[in-house]
Amino acid sequence: MLPRHYLSGCAGVPSKSVHKDFVELVPLLPSQPQPEDRVSLQPLTEPLAYTDVFVDDFIGLVQGSQRRCKAFRRNLLHAIDKVFAQPTDKEPNRKEAASVKKLKRGDGALTTQKLILGWILDTLHKTLELTDHRPAILASLFDEVRGRKHISQKRWESIIGQLRFMSLVMPGSSGLFSALQVGLKHSDKGRIKLTPHIHAYLQDFERIAQSLATRPT
Repeated sequence: MLPRHYLSGCAGVPSKSVHKDFVELVPLLPSQPQPEDRVSLQPLTEPLAYTDVFVDDFIGLVQGSQRRCKAFRRNLLHAIDKVFAQPTDKEPNRKEAASVKKLKRGDGALTTQKLILGWILDTLHKTLELTDHRPAILASLFDEVRGRKHISQKRWESIIGQLRFMSLVMPGSSGLFSALQVGLKHSDKGRIKLTPHIHAYLQDFERIAQSLATRPT
């Protein structure tokens, strides 16, 4: 087992609750039996321990006792030190590879509910939820295009991108993108014509958003 990391103290600072009923390190529920013909859904024989890394972003997933969770985080901090050298006394302006500021605000806390990349993930209830400001952004997008006959191609692409990001919590919305993409094929000098057909799909998208954007899915 690796020795205690010098950032372990601030890495264990609990994160702020994103909901009032937030519970940290809630005991895991027992595995439920899965259909025998679905091998990928069979219960695992050992607790999970996984880290997804993209450049300097680390998203960790771990199950087990608090001791196992602390060891998991400690191993990650030591692994970061092996890739990124620690600041020396000769580098007063250089900061730690693992942001101490973010660790102190709770980003390194291991909890059953976590705010990650704009999403509220709840591993206990197995739900995915938009943050509080996302529904307002969705509403502003629909208000922006309502009644318009044309829109710039760059702005339309941006709107579609934002809708795709938030569609993960809106089951049934994925099938609406084919019609929205059609507008890109008929652009004229960087302008998209918003036909009644496209507006009808936007209205369907808005109805789904209004019914699902304020609750977990």
